[in-house]
Amino acid sequence: MKLNYEINKFNSAVKKMTFKRKDLLDFINSKYNYIKDELSKVYINFKKMGDFAYNTFTSNNKIINLDLSIVKYNFSSKITHDSIQNEFLEVIKNIDFISEIHTHKKGSYLNIILKFKNYSINFRVISILYKKYNKGRFYIINKNNENYEEIAIKLQEDFIYANKLSSGLLFSLKRLMNYILKNEFCYTYNLDMIMLRWFYEYVCKSVDDFILKNYKDNNNLNIKKFLTPSVFKKWIKNNISFLDLVYFIFVKWDSTTTYYYKLSGFLNEEMFDDISRWSQNTYSAFSLPKNYISRISIFDSNNYEDKRYMQNNLSEEDGFSEIVWSKYKNEGMKYLVTPKLRSGIPNFIMFKKWLVSKSNSLYLMLGENLQSEIKTTKTREAINELNYIANNWFTKYNQMLKYLQPFFDRKYSFFNSFKIDELVAYILNTVDKISKDDWLIKNYF
Repeated sequence: MKLNYEINKFNSAVKKMTFKRKDLLDFINSKYNYIKDELSKVYINFKKMGDFAYNTFTSNNKIINLDLSIVKYNFSSKITHDSIQNEFLEVIKNIDFISEIHTHKKGSYLNIILKFKNYSINFRVISILYKKYNKGRFYIINKNNENYEEIAIKLQEDFIYANKLSSGLLFSLKRLMNYILKNEFCYTYNLDMIMLRWFYEYVCKSVDDFILKNYKDNNNLNIKKFLTPSVFKKWIKNNISFLDLVYFIFVKWDSTTTYYYKLSGFLNEEMFDDISRWSQNTYSAFSLPKNYISRISIFDSNNYEDKRYMQNNLSEEDGFSEIVWSKYKNEGMKYLVTPKLRSGIPNFIMFKKWLVSKSNSLYLMLGENLQSEIKTTKTREAINELNYIANNWFTKYNQMLKYLQPFFDRKYSFFNSFKIDELVAYILNTVDKISKDDWLIKNYF
C-alpha cells in the first residue's frame, strides 16, 4: 500500500505541480478576504464554494472561474434575493480593484471580474437565504421566481469531511481532474458527487466486512468512538488500499446504480434545449448526478432506538439503504452499516450557465447553411449534425474524466515503477502533451 504510506507526499506533489503561481493565489485570497470583510459590516456572509472552497482549482488557465455565494442568516421577512443582491452591489461598486461587474439573467448570478497580470479571475456569485422551507431550515436560492433548496453548501461540507477521512486523497484527485479538464466544462460539482458516491460505497462495504468478521457474539463495537473522524480516518488508511479505492471510483464512475440503492443516479439535461422541439432525433443530453452518498452510519440491532431511527429514514432519495435493512431482516446482523443518500442538484444556476455556454460553442460548429436553415427546411439535417458534434464532445469529456484510471490500475504498476513525485510529474507532463484532437475517437460514427 505504497500510496497509503506516502499519501502526504502525493498530496504535496499534486498541490505544488498543479498550481505553480503562489503570487496569483495570494492575490485571489487577499481580494476575497477584503470583499468578505466589507460585506460582514452589513451582515452578509461571503462564502467560497466548490473548488474555491477546496483550493483545488489550478493555474494552467489564463481565465479562472471561481464560485461564491452571498448568504444572509437570521433576516427579516422583508429581505429577498433581489434586496441582498442590491445590498451586495452597493458595497462592492466602489472597490477599486474590481475591473468589471455583470448581472446575468434576471439576477440569477453576479460576475465580478478581477485582473492580475495576464490572468482574468471571475468571481461568480449566487445569492442564498437561510430560511424555513419544507418543515426545516435550509439554504434557499431563487430560480425563475421560485424557491429551491440549494445543496451546494451541504455537498461542500460533506466533500471536505470525506477528504479528511481519505487523508487528503479526494482533493488531490480533484486537482488532477481539474488540471486535465482545464476549462472544458467549468461546472465540477458533478465530480464531487460521483467521487463521494463511490468513495463511500467502497468504504461502507469494507467497514461492513470488517465488522462482520471481528464483532460477533459477545464482541461489542464502540460505534461512537469508531466513527470519530480521527479514529475513522486512521482505520481507513490502515485497512483500505487507496490505489484500489481510486481505481474502483473510476471503474464505477458512470454506473447508474450502486450496491446500496436501486434507482438511477443521473438526470439527463438536453444540450440543445431550444432546438430539440423541432426534431425527434436529438440524443444530446448531459448526464448530471442527482444524488450522492453523504455519510456512513452504523446502527446497533440490539438498540431499539437505533433500529427505529434507521427504519423511519429508509429512502431511495434522502435516507438510509433499504437493501441493508432487508438484509438485516433476512440475516439478522448485529450491526447495520449503511450509507446515507442525499438528493439534489448543487448550484444548478451555474450548471445551466455552463451548459448553455457549451451548447452555444458547439452550435457554432454547424455549417453556416445549416445554422441559417435549422428552423425551416433543414431541421433534420442540422439536428443530425448537432448530435454528431455533441456526442463527439461528450466522448472527449468522458475520456478526460477517466484519464487517471490506468495510473491507479495494479495491472500497469505505475506506483511501483515511479517515485511518488516523479509519477505526479509524469501524469501532468503527459496531459500537457495531449492535443485537442487526441481526445477524439477517430472514425466515430
